[in-house]
Amino acid sequence: MADELQSHALGCYSVNSALKRAHRQAENRLLLAERLAVMTNLWADAPAPQARLNELWHRLAFNQFHDTLGGTSIKTAADDAIAELSGVVTAADALADDAARAVANRIDASGPGATVVVFNPACQPASTYLEYEEIRLRR
Repeated sequence: MADELQSHALGCYSVNSALKRAHRQAENRLLLAERLAVMTNLWADAPAPQARLNELWHRLAFNQFHDTLGGTSIKTAADDAIAELSGVVTAADALADDAARAVANRIDASGPGATVVVFNPACQPASTYLEYEEIRLRR
């Protein structure tokens, strides 16, 4: 067949990989932020920023509109959605960082040597290599 399958909705099967990547990153970072917020609530007695998380989830969901996420919207709409989702990633990263720091601050690191805190918010064991640089502060 040489013709379009849907003559009334040309381009309906197109996609926007940058938009889909931004969406997936936002979704993953929000899940990470939520998991670390729960850990912080349990281990550091800090309340989860539920209102902020809800706001970010709403921004993510807004950009799941079928024309937008499907990649069939106009370029400016797709660009706006990518920018919005990038903002969700940045905000979720900040929430995750704050949560991880709150838990790490509860760890007694007064002994000798350096302290490295590693989080595994996955629901399964992980095995990986870690690399870090020890920074010595002059006192």
